[in-house]
Amino acid sequence: MDGMKPTMPIYRQGDGLGVPAVDETGAPLQIGLTVEKFPPAEESTETIAKELARSATKNPQLKMVGNESVEAVKLSDQTAATLVTTEFIKGGDRRSLQMKLIGKDGKGQIWIVSGFMVGGKESKWPTPKSKLGVWLRAHLVSLTLTGKDIDQKNLEAAYRERDREK
Repeated sequence: MDGMKPTMPIYRQGDGLGVPAVDETGAPLQIGLTVEKFPPAEESTETIAKELARSATKNPQLKMVGNESVEAVKLSDQTAATLVTTEFIKGGDRRSLQMKLIGKDGKGQIWIVSGFMVGGKESKWPTPKSKLGVWLRAHLVSLTLTGKDIDQKNLEAAYRERDREK
C-alpha cells in the first residue's frame, strides 16, 4: 500500500472465485468494493449519504428502481455511520445495486465504503435482500474507525448464507 493517496480506492471485483462470474440469468456479474478517505466535513453522515444518492440520479446511464434507502447503522466498533442503498437499471440492460457507507473517525475525517453489484437487467441478485446483497452489505458495515478488530460474526454469517445450498 506504499504510495497510496488518501482517496485512492482499494478495489476487488468478482472473477468467479468466491463470487460467481455470471448471475442466474447468465449475464456477467460484477462486484466491487472501494474504501476512500476524505478531509473532515461539517455535514452529518446522513446528509452526505443523501447527497451521494442524489448525485447518482444525475448520471444519464442510471435509472433508479424504487427509492433509495438511508439507514443509521453501528459499525462493528460501535461507531455511528449511515448506509445508503440504491438500485438502478444501468445502460438499459443491466441491474445495479449500489451501497455506500459513510462514517466519521475521531478526527472528523470522512470514510466512504462503496460496494456495487451489476448483473443482467432481470437478475434478482443485484438487490439488497439477495444472498450476495446481504454478503456485500456485511463487508461495508465491517469497517472499523477506532482501531478495534473487526467483529467477524456478521461476516462469517454472511459467508455461510451466501454459500448455503438452495
